[in-house]
Amino acid sequence: SLSPPVPSGPPPFNDALLRADLEEARVQATLLADAVRAPVGERDGRLMAQLVRNCTVFQERIFALVQEIPEERGVTELLLTTGETVGAALAAHDALAARGGGG
Repeated sequence: SLSPPVPSGPPPFNDALLRADLEEARVQATLLADAVRAPVGERDGRLMAQLVRNCTVFQERIFALVQEIPEERGVTELLLTTGETVGAALAAHDALAARGGGG
């Protein structure tokens, strides 16, 4: 019996999936930034904690992808920009938490 061919090299890169993930990361970062800017009485601590967890996961994933993406794909800048957006939202939350105002 013949065995199926073994793929050589890394799996094909999926631009569409990456772009969808990056868009979701931007959405999560925007929601977190909005939550941080909300008046104290309107902040949802549980939601903010979930957004922080989500943004942290996306930030780690983005930084890992930056190392793996073939340069010719032209998405490295998109990854870095999204990573900076997520990082800024997390930093804003950390600053708020340090002042005792964040979840």
